[in-house]
Amino acid sequence: MQEYLQIKIGNDSNETMTINLTNYDRAKTDEQIKNAMDQILQTEVFAGKTAAYNKKISADIITVDKKPMNIQ
Repeated sequence: MQEYLQIKIGNDSNETMTINLTNYDRAKTDEQIKNAMDQILQTEVFAGKTAAYNKKISADIITVDKKPMNIQ
């Protein structure tokens, strides 16, 4: 099993950018996660769009099975 922090940032046009962070500290407070999100919104990708994307932002801890994939 592997845990990661999944941050989803959306806008009013139902476009969503998903960021998965595998090296996060579960002990971090909500405030620290919010600060990380704010820093992400300051990047060039969101230049001039911060207000639109800020409306739909969420963070969830996701657990996935680390099973090998069978590709045929």
